[in-house]
Amino acid sequence: MSLRLGILGAGRIGGLHAANAAHAVPGVSLEIVADPDEAARSRLVDELGTAVTPRWEDVVGDERVDALVVASPTDLHAEQVRAAADAGTPVLCEKPLDTDLAVIDELLGRVARRGTLLMTGFNRRFDPHLATLRDRVARELGDIWQVRVTSRDPAPPPTEYAARAGGLLVDMTIHDFDTVRFVTGSEITEVSAWGTARMPETPTGEADTATTLLRLTDGAIATIENCRRSALGYDQRVEVHGEGGTAFMDNVEPTSVRVGDGDGLHRAPPPPFFVERYAAAYRAELAAFRDAVTGGPAQPSGWDGRQAVAAALAGQRALTEGRPVRLDEFAPAT
Repeated sequence: MSLRLGILGAGRIGGLHAANAAHAVPGVSLEIVADPDEAARSRLVDELGTAVTPRWEDVVGDERVDALVVASPTDLHAEQVRAAADAGTPVLCEKPLDTDLAVIDELLGRVARRGTLLMTGFNRRFDPHLATLRDRVARELGDIWQVRVTSRDPAPPPTEYAARAGGLLVDMTIHDFDTVRFVTGSEITEVSAWGTARMPETPTGEADTATTLLRLTDGAIATIENCRRSALGYDQRVEVHGEGGTAFMDNVEPTSVRVGDGDGLHRAPPPPFFVERYAAAYRAELAAFRDAVTGGPAQPSGWDGRQAVAAALAGQRALTEGRPVRLDEFAPAT
């Protein structure tokens, strides 16, 4: 019997989840998608033949729906997860759960009290290349000493998206904070960050280019490099250095074919953006959510989502105040 999904949001990510639920993940079916934008709803009706509604409230608690995917704008996530928890409906929520840790902590408490399943949408954990890197790091490297994550987008996001996304560290670097936690198995204890705005379309007061330095509980040091624009294209690399050696995850090439001529050796560019680069990861993430609903592990958890936001907010504070910021400053209230 298929897991019947309702999806809140019909934008780029919501549409991707909808297509995967409809056609690409066994044991999952697409029941309904909610979005206030009529054009977005019409597109999914044409492409997938799914039921749609302008009101997300109509989907939460709908008897046709076994579980929810929250893929709406960031400022709606907490409200929608809260409603799902109250309805007893399992939910996979795209990052970030919210940009306010007090709201997230209340949300996690509510989910725990209701006994509801919550997964956070860090799809990169399901990328086969990153998962292989993590496994080999755990088996072969011993003590980890250094981590370097490079993550650069081909172009800045649309202005209307950027205005609601929470800034570079909350919107973009948050994936890389989770990557560091995932591949090392350690918590982030301290964040230093430096950032600049180099592009005219960047909202006032925000960075589009940043370098972040992390201290981890196991003593390792991690560096994250982000930029909203890269002439190379979508640049996704990870390096882990430890006692037993160094592990690398390079950019994934769409083909192994290379052509040599008088100008040198030419290879295909990286996939154009995250939808193509992490296509398999998104499918595997939805399959993992299906399995979690039927008793499997719910990973990444709500706590994973919280800790990535805490690191992002620590980074924002480090940028603003020009000092290292400890994650202790963002510990849950007792």
